[in-house]
Amino acid sequence: MTQGRANPFWRGGHPIPREQKDHWYCVVRRLVRAGLVNRSKCSQCGATQSIIDLHHRSYRRILDVVPLCRRCHYQEHANNNGRLQHGRTT
Repeated sequence: MTQGRANPFWRGGHPIPREQKDHWYCVVRRLVRAGLVNRSKCSQCGATQSIIDLHHRSYRRILDVVPLCRRCHYQEHANNNGRLQHGRTT
């Protein structure tokens, strides 16, 4: 299997270092445990009986996350051609 630019699914890579992303995920998980971020329902469709992901609208603002069910989360990325909107909200 080819990797990087040689892979037909290559989309340009991620401009944020993996270590920084891992740190942000850890911070957000702590906020969820402390009850400061609500994951009880999807902010777009209102689903409560589904897996709720936390979508980062911008990795420049670590706490700018919205709860989305899997369907809405995938749709959000599909609307952005699989790319995150760095520095601005989607």
